[in-house]
Amino acid sequence: MTNMLGHPSASPERQIQESKYNAARLNLLLVVAFTAINIILFVANGNYYLLFSAFLPYVLPSIGMELCGMLPPEYYDEYYEGGYAAQEFFAPSVFYVLLGISVAILALYVVAWLFSKNQKGGWLIFALVLFGLDTVFMLIGGISVDMLLDYVFHAWVIYELVVGVVAWRKLKMMPIEEPVPVSETETPPTDDFGMPQ
Repeated sequence: MTNMLGHPSASPERQIQESKYNAARLNLLLVVAFTAINIILFVANGNYYLLFSAFLPYVLPSIGMELCGMLPPEYYDEYYEGGYAAQEFFAPSVFYVLLGISVAILALYVVAWLFSKNQKGGWLIFALVLFGLDTVFMLIGGISVDMLLDYVFHAWVIYELVVGVVAWRKLKMMPIEEPVPVSETETPPTDDFGMPQ
């Protein structure tokens, strides 16, 4: 079967599986983008948080800022005994180390997204394992009603990545579609200007 340009077109089943695989990659890219935005907003003292992001790369810099006394003094006055003045904080280098680890984790997601192109599904499996571990870390702290939407979005991303991995496996099992050769004696139809139709 050929498309309008005369190129061989994929079977409907192949197109469905490719679409599922690409949707999983898109969800992975959204996780990377929203996580990066969340980190930037938090470090810049923004009061915004976007859902659909990874937990660990976001929480590590926030822990670093808290431990290093980089949050507003009112925060410590409210949540710490003795307030801001009574606290002993770590050196700012602790924050930068945690931020570096966060960026490294985010870079792993980017690598998985980049290398999963052209149906290299092993990288999608890697992203699924990484995001699964991220979800485990999120749940270790206990389940909170405040984080209900985070749980839903983590479940959604895991579902999409699983669907993408399953689609990749199905694509691997499908036979490679070879283009149908045009016989040498048969000339393709042309339009009024001599261009192939």
